[in-house]
Amino acid sequence: MKIFFTIFGLFLTPTLFAANPTPDYYRCINRVGGEWNYGRAPNGCDASAFGEDRTLLSNYPKLIFLDLENRTIERNRYMEEMHALIREAAQLYILKRNPQASRQEIEYWQKLVTATADQETFFSHYRSASDQRLKMMRGDIGHGHGMMQVDDRHHFPAIQQGIGWNLMGNLVYAMDILYPQWTRAPSQTCVGSSTNYEARMRAAWAAYNGGPSKICRFTNPNDKFANNDKGFHSKLKSQSWKKYVADLNKEASVDVGCLIENREDCPPPGDGTGSQVLEHTLYKQENFYCVRSGTKLSCVEESKNAVCLDTISKLNSLDSRTLPQHNLVVEIVDRHKICSQFSSSLLKVGNFLETKQAIFLRATPGGGALGVIPKGEILEVSDFEIRNLDSKDRYYKINLEGKIGYFYAGSASSYASWAIKSDQTAPIPSQIARMGEKIRIKNSAGINMRKTPGGSLLGNIPKAKELTVLSYIIQGSQNYLYYMVSYNGKAGYVYSGFLEPNSSVHLWTERVR
Repeated sequence: MKIFFTIFGLFLTPTLFAANPTPDYYRCINRVGGEWNYGRAPNGCDASAFGEDRTLLSNYPKLIFLDLENRTIERNRYMEEMHALIREAAQLYILKRNPQASRQEIEYWQKLVTATADQETFFSHYRSASDQRLKMMRGDIGHGHGMMQVDDRHHFPAIQQGIGWNLMGNLVYAMDILYPQWTRAPSQTCVGSSTNYEARMRAAWAAYNGGPSKICRFTNPNDKFANNDKGFHSKLKSQSWKKYVADLNKEASVDVGCLIENREDCPPPGDGTGSQVLEHTLYKQENFYCVRSGTKLSCVEESKNAVCLDTISKLNSLDSRTLPQHNLVVEIVDRHKICSQFSSSLLKVGNFLETKQAIFLRATPGGGALGVIPKGEILEVSDFEIRNLDSKDRYYKINLEGKIGYFYAGSASSYASWAIKSDQTAPIPSQIARMGEKIRIKNSAGINMRKTPGGSLLGNIPKAKELTVLSYIIQGSQNYLYYMVSYNGKAGYVYSGFLEPNSSVHLWTERVR
């Protein structure tokens, strides 16, 4: 562990430092003992030796283990807070280093960082001891500083800068050491593959503990420090921390994004600024599902569309949280647009498809069977749903001889063997008029023509007027239908009702056959 990086976000070239002759328990004042258990690993020394107590009380009020409280209750409280912090910081870190990281890689990276915190100190960092002074965990005869045990003999400049003392600095500094070994591990013979995640985690930790040359140390049972690797592997397999964490998806009580950037103006929790609305996290408010991207909150209606928000902010899961108070800019995004971006092979409402095998037609995507759709059937897509963030399973709603329902149409990798787009024109009954076909206005008051769907008014087209369709657009949760037409020398859009759940198109326009 002799590599030094600056704090997260700057990522300078690593610099090697010679070992520093730091004395045991360097700057350790009022040392107290503890126990080898979560939150209280011995030993602890006054945190004020490396920074002001008021800073940590302001930034990390719920991440201090309180010795004078009931030990069992306090351990559970502390562990839930610390687990949330580590989990969010690890995800944010890897996505900054590798925005294309898969969900599986993110999950195992989080597991690696969490198991490292367990192995090093049982998640111990700050503690309010029985002498009522704030302590910082010190290990290895005082040379290891904080939760991730930044060693003052090999990382003395970092210790002098307060990186060992500051909780987020301590965690990020450790990830700066772990991450190069994480990316290097797949090229080693003891790992061999980027998806051999257990070996990859063990290799990265072995290099973290013993230095880059020890990356495959865990395969040698005769190594002097083989027990270290066995201990880490045990923590990795047991994940004992979980029994102290009631909510494994709890959001951190601090602004991880702000603290990880080493800013000094991080707002406290619940201040209403939106700082606690996390990126890569799904939120729910009434019937809307939202994700944060920068200063914007992007939302869709209905849970079935939530998966497509992954396009805007890569989601860690589809488990939603209640949306906290915020002042972020809110935009309602169109499900058709973002779902097409989420899965480019998804067929659109109004497309015709051809089935490539016999498939069950069901009342709902996961409901009871209504019948079987024959192979080679040509059908019109009247709605869609995508499920599963990784496989992107798609379901299409269709009308098969009066039976209306959904069928499974494969995943992003297998869809071609289930149903493909058909280039045929309209061989079956359809409510939607295609380019070149004619429609007749049916609404008694006529229909307003607008520059864009829902945009500025261009005029009114009276009832019974026939128009040639230039194109059509489907938008919104109810599949609102808009036709682009030309009238009185102007081109614009007319609203023609919605397709879901029960069509109202016949009240607005009709196809002229």
